[in-house]
Amino acid sequence: SILGKDGGKFAVLSASRDAANQNAWIHAMEEVLTEDKYDTLELVEIAYGDDQLEESYDQALRLVNKYKNLKLIMAPTTVGIEAAAKAMWDNDLCGKVKVSGLGLPAEMVKYSKNGCAPEFALWSFIDLGYLTFYTSYLLATDQMKATEGVTFNAGRMGNYTIEKDPTRDAGLRVLMGPFTIYNVSNVEAAAN
Repeated sequence: SILGKDGGKFAVLSASRDAANQNAWIHAMEEVLTEDKYDTLELVEIAYGDDQLEESYDQALRLVNKYKNLKLIMAPTTVGIEAAAKAMWDNDLCGKVKVSGLGLPAEMVKYSKNGCAPEFALWSFIDLGYLTFYTSYLLATDQMKATEGVTFNAGRMGNYTIEKDPTRDAGLRVLMGPFTIYNVSNVEAAAN
C-alpha cells in the first residue's frame, strides 16, 4: 500500500456527490476496507471538489487542516488528484500527506517526480478506445446483442463479458480490466 504496513488515516476527494461511477468506486472501496488486511487504514472523510480545480484545491487543504494526522488524499478524479497534489506542493506538505488516485500522466509528472503523488493510476486510453470501438462495432453490425452475460472476443484485448451495471437500474457495462500504475519510473514516458 502507498501508506506502507503501518497504514494511517486517509480521505477521499471525489468529484461530486452525484457522480455515479465515483460513488460506485467509493462504495466498493468502503466494502474492501472492512477486510482484516486493511485494518490499519482509516477512511476519515469523503470530500467533494465538484471537479473544479480551485474547489478541489481548497477541499484538500481543508482536509489537511481538519485531520492533523492525515497521511493520504485519494482522489478518483483527474481534476481532484492534480489539485490536491498542487495544494500539498504549494504548502510544503508533500512529506506529510501523499496524494494518489486517478490521474493523467501529463498533468501528474511533476507531482510524481517531486514526491507529492508518488503513485497513481489510470486506464490506457489506447486500450479503452480499442475496446470501445470493438464493442460498438459488434453491436452496430448485429454480431452481438447487448444482453447481460454475453461473452465476446475483442481482438488483441481478449475475451469480455457484458454485465449488469450496478450504478444504473437498466444499465449494462463491459469492464476493461486493471489500471496502469504510474510512478517516477514511468510517468515521464507516459506523459510524452
